[in-house]
Amino acid sequence: MKSVQQKPKLYQIWNISEQKITLDVVNKANGAQAGYASTLDPHNGSAFVYSGMQPPLTWVCTVPAVAPKAAQKMACNTVLKVSNYPTRLLQLKTTDGNYWLFENKTQADFKPTLKASLTGRHLLK
Repeated sequence: MKSVQQKPKLYQIWNISEQKITLDVVNKANGAQAGYASTLDPHNGSAFVYSGMQPPLTWVCTVPAVAPKAAQKMACNTVLKVSNYPTRLLQLKTTDGNYWLFENKTQADFKPTLKASLTGRHLLK
């Protein structure tokens, strides 16, 4: 069966908790780590581009170890708010794969960083 390529999407990912959160991605197809690890400080956000060319990604959220406590896995839906950036406003390149456009920005820095990151790499409409 031929797979249908999805349009790339840009996700805004916000840490809504009071704790630092480490995000990682597991590829559902083979369970391998995809190398997308990132850390978000409380109330900070990141932008992630998903090309749609690979199998669906599964996010794993962890509160990093702080002595004497060990790292603790968390349900991502309890510590993150994830939303799509309106794709009608931009055209993402499908050949770039999956990647962090930027990471761990405050609310005040998020929009200016988003605009600067998209300029030249992607077409803002």
